[in-house]
Amino acid sequence: INGDELWSYDTTNGAVLVADINEGSESSDPSSMTVFNDKLYFAADDGINGAELWSYDKTNGAVLIADIRAGSDSSNPNWLLVFKDKLYFGAREEINGIELWSYDSTNGAVLAKDITAGSLHANPSSITVFNDKLVFGAYNSNKRNELMIYDPTDGSVLDGFNVFHPTNFTVFQDKIYFRDGVSGELWSYDTANGAIFVADINDGSSCS
Repeated sequence: INGDELWSYDTTNGAVLVADINEGSESSDPSSMTVFNDKLYFAADDGINGAELWSYDKTNGAVLIADIRAGSDSSNPNWLLVFKDKLYFGAREEINGIELWSYDSTNGAVLAKDITAGSLHANPSSITVFNDKLVFGAYNSNKRNELMIYDPTDGSVLDGFNVFHPTNFTVFQDKIYFRDGVSGELWSYDTANGAIFVADINDGSSCS
Protein backbone atom coordinates (compact mmCIF):
# COMPACT_ATOMS: atom_id res chain seq x y z
CA ILE A 1 0.00 0.00 0.00
CA ASN A 2 2.67 2.50 1.04
CA GLY A 3 5.77 1.26 -0.78
CA ASP A 4 9.15 1.07 1.00
CA GLU A 5 8.82 3.48 3.95
CA LEU A 6 10.05 4.08 7.51
CA TRP A 7 8.83 1.57 10.09
CA SER A 8 9.52 0.87 13.74
CA TYR A 9 9.26 -2.20 15.94
CA ASP A 10 8.94 -2.83 19.66
CA THR A 11 7.53 -5.78 21.60
CA THR A 12 4.42 -3.84 22.71
CA ASN A 13 3.29 -2.41 19.38
CA GLY A 14 4.93 -4.75 16.91
CA ALA A 15 5.81 -3.37 13.46
CA VAL A 16 4.32 0.09 12.85
CA LEU A 17 4.49 2.42 9.84
CA VAL A 18 6.20 5.55 11.20
CA ALA A 19 6.14 7.87 8.19
CA ASP A 20 4.84 7.65 4.63
CA ILE A 21 7.43 10.09 3.27
CA ASN A 22 6.64 9.48 -0.39
CA GLU A 23 2.88 9.48 -0.05
CA GLY A 24 0.78 6.74 -1.61
CA SER A 25 2.20 3.54 -3.07
CA GLU A 26 5.51 5.11 -4.18
CA SER A 27 8.60 4.40 -2.06
CA SER A 28 10.87 6.82 -0.20
CA ASP A 29 13.46 4.03 0.31
CA PRO A 30 14.91 5.18 3.66
CA SER A 31 18.57 4.13 4.02
CA SER A 32 21.86 4.79 5.87
CA MET A 33 20.07 5.26 9.20
CA THR A 34 21.95 6.52 12.25
CA VAL A 35 21.10 8.22 15.56
CA PHE A 36 22.34 11.76 16.24
CA ASN A 37 21.22 14.03 19.11
CA ASP A 38 18.22 11.84 19.95
CA LYS A 39 16.93 11.85 16.37
CA LEU A 40 17.04 9.29 13.61
CA TYR A 41 18.84 10.56 10.49
CA PHE A 42 18.63 8.89 7.11
CA ALA A 43 18.39 9.37 3.36
CA ALA A 44 14.93 9.32 1.76
CA ASP A 45 13.13 10.43 -1.41
CA ASP A 46 9.79 12.20 -0.97
CA GLY A 47 9.12 12.18 -4.71
CA ILE A 48 9.73 15.94 -4.96
CA ASN A 49 13.26 16.65 -3.76
CA GLY A 50 15.03 13.42 -4.68
CA ALA A 51 16.97 11.35 -2.13
CA GLU A 52 18.09 13.82 0.54
CA LEU A 53 18.86 14.06 4.27
CA TRP A 54 15.92 13.53 6.64
CA SER A 55 15.41 13.24 10.39
CA TYR A 56 12.71 11.61 12.49
CA ASP A 57 11.62 11.88 16.10
CA LYS A 58 8.27 11.30 17.79
CA THR A 59 7.68 15.02 18.38
CA ASN A 60 8.34 16.37 14.88
CA GLY A 61 7.81 13.29 12.73
CA ALA A 62 9.80 12.96 9.49
CA VAL A 63 11.46 16.24 8.43
CA LEU A 64 13.54 17.11 5.36
CA ILE A 65 16.77 18.44 6.88
CA ALA A 66 18.74 19.46 3.79
CA ASP A 67 18.02 19.52 0.06
CA ILE A 68 21.72 19.44 -0.89
CA ARG A 69 21.13 18.87 -4.60
CA ALA A 70 18.35 21.37 -5.26
CA GLY A 71 15.22 20.34 -7.11
CA SER A 72 14.22 16.78 -7.90
CA ASP A 73 17.81 15.52 -8.35
CA SER A 74 19.25 13.40 -5.53
CA SER A 75 22.31 14.06 -3.39
CA ASN A 76 22.05 10.48 -2.06
CA PRO A 77 23.53 10.93 1.44
CA ASN A 78 25.29 7.74 2.52
CA TRP A 79 27.71 6.29 5.08
CA LEU A 80 26.21 8.49 7.82
CA LEU A 81 28.50 8.65 10.86
CA VAL A 82 28.42 10.73 14.07
CA PHE A 83 31.76 12.24 15.11
CA LYS A 84 32.55 15.16 17.43
CA ASP A 85 29.00 16.54 17.56
CA LYS A 86 28.57 16.44 13.80
CA LEU A 87 26.99 14.05 11.36
CA TYR A 88 29.39 13.16 8.51
CA PHE A 89 28.38 11.54 5.23
CA GLY A 90 29.03 11.39 1.53
CA ALA A 91 26.69 13.38 -0.74
CA ARG A 92 26.50 14.84 -4.24
CA GLU A 93 25.87 18.35 -5.49
CA GLU A 94 26.43 19.92 -8.88
CA ILE A 95 29.57 22.02 -8.30
CA ASN A 96 31.74 19.65 -6.26
CA GLY A 97 30.43 16.22 -7.19
CA ILE A 98 30.25 13.48 -4.53
CA GLU A 99 32.26 14.68 -1.54
CA LEU A 100 32.43 14.61 2.27
CA TRP A 101 29.71 16.60 4.04
CA SER A 102 28.83 17.39 7.64
CA TYR A 103 25.64 18.41 9.40
CA ASP A 104 24.80 19.94 12.75
CA SER A 105 21.81 21.95 13.92
CA THR A 106 23.80 25.21 14.04
CA ASN A 107 25.41 25.15 10.60
CA GLY A 108 23.09 22.86 8.69
CA ALA A 109 24.52 20.69 5.90
CA VAL A 110 27.99 21.95 4.89
CA LEU A 111 30.64 20.67 2.49
CA ALA A 112 33.29 19.40 4.92
CA LYS A 113 36.01 18.70 2.36
CA ASP A 114 36.27 18.85 -1.43
CA ILE A 115 38.73 15.96 -1.66
CA THR A 116 38.94 15.96 -5.45
CA ALA A 117 38.86 19.57 -6.66
CA GLY A 118 36.08 20.66 -8.97
CA SER A 119 33.23 18.43 -10.09
CA LEU A 120 35.22 15.18 -9.93
CA HIS A 121 33.75 12.65 -7.49
CA ALA A 122 35.71 11.61 -4.40
CA ASN A 123 32.81 9.32 -3.45
CA PRO A 124 33.90 8.66 0.16
CA SER A 125 32.82 5.23 1.43
CA SER A 126 33.06 3.02 4.52
CA ILE A 127 33.55 6.12 6.71
CA THR A 128 34.97 5.08 10.12
CA VAL A 129 36.45 6.83 13.19
CA PHE A 130 40.03 6.00 14.16
CA ASN A 131 42.40 7.98 16.43
CA ASP A 132 40.15 11.04 16.44
CA LYS A 133 40.07 11.19 12.65
CA LEU A 134 37.83 9.93 9.87
CA VAL A 135 39.16 7.05 7.78
CA PHE A 136 37.54 6.08 4.47
CA GLY A 137 38.13 5.11 0.90
CA ALA A 138 37.83 7.86 -1.73
CA TYR A 139 39.03 8.90 -5.17
CA ASN A 140 41.91 11.36 -5.27
CA SER A 141 42.83 13.82 -8.04
CA ASN A 142 44.53 10.96 -9.92
CA LYS A 143 41.18 9.16 -10.05
CA ARG A 144 42.43 6.34 -7.83
CA ASN A 145 40.32 5.11 -4.94
CA GLU A 146 42.70 5.06 -1.97
CA LEU A 147 42.84 4.96 1.80
CA MET A 148 42.30 8.49 3.15
CA ILE A 149 42.48 10.02 6.60
CA TYR A 150 40.62 13.26 7.30
CA ASP A 151 41.32 15.46 10.32
CA PRO A 152 38.31 17.73 11.00
CA THR A 153 40.42 19.88 13.32
CA ASP A 154 42.51 21.37 10.51
CA GLY A 155 40.75 20.00 7.43
CA SER A 156 43.80 18.05 6.27
CA VAL A 157 43.60 14.82 4.25
CA LEU A 158 46.33 12.16 4.12
CA ASP A 159 46.46 9.67 1.26
CA GLY A 160 49.11 8.02 -0.90
CA PHE A 161 49.22 4.75 1.02
CA ASN A 162 49.01 2.71 -2.21
CA VAL A 163 46.04 0.75 -0.93
CA PHE A 164 43.23 0.74 -3.44
CA HIS A 165 39.45 0.49 -2.88
CA PRO A 166 39.74 -0.16 0.89
CA THR A 167 36.54 -1.42 2.55
CA ASN A 168 35.25 -3.16 5.69
CA PHE A 169 37.10 -0.98 8.21
CA THR A 170 37.22 -2.33 11.77
CA VAL A 171 39.14 -0.88 14.74
CA PHE A 172 40.97 -3.51 16.83
CA GLN A 173 43.81 -3.16 19.36
CA ASP A 174 45.04 0.31 18.33
CA LYS A 175 44.93 -0.49 14.62
CA ILE A 176 42.30 -0.20 11.93
CA TYR A 177 41.91 -3.30 9.78
CA PHE A 178 40.42 -3.38 6.31
CA ARG A 179 40.23 -5.20 3.00
CA ASP A 180 42.24 -4.06 0.00
CA GLY A 181 39.77 -4.09 -2.87
CA VAL A 182 42.39 -5.10 -5.45
CA SER A 183 44.08 -8.04 -3.71
CA GLY A 184 41.05 -8.83 -1.57
CA GLU A 185 43.39 -9.40 1.38
CA LEU A 186 43.77 -8.14 4.96
CA TRP A 187 45.60 -4.88 5.69
CA SER A 188 46.04 -2.68 8.77
CA TYR A 189 46.84 0.97 9.44
CA ASP A 190 48.22 2.83 12.44
CA THR A 191 50.04 6.14 12.73
CA ALA A 192 53.39 4.55 13.60
CA ASN A 193 53.54 2.00 10.77
CA GLY A 194 51.22 3.37 8.11
CA ALA A 195 49.33 0.93 5.89
CA ILE A 196 50.70 -2.62 6.17
CA PHE A 197 49.82 -5.85 4.40
CA VAL A 198 48.80 -8.27 7.18
CA ALA A 199 47.95 -11.62 5.61
CA ASP A 200 47.69 -13.29 2.20
CA ILE A 201 44.91 -15.60 3.36
CA ASN A 202 44.28 -17.02 -0.12
CA ASP A 203 47.88 -17.53 -1.24
CA GLY A 204 48.91 -16.05 -4.56
CA SER A 205 47.02 -13.60 -6.73
CA SER A 206 43.51 -14.87 -5.96
CA CYS A 207 41.32 -12.88 -3.60
CA SER A 208 40.35 -14.23 -0.22
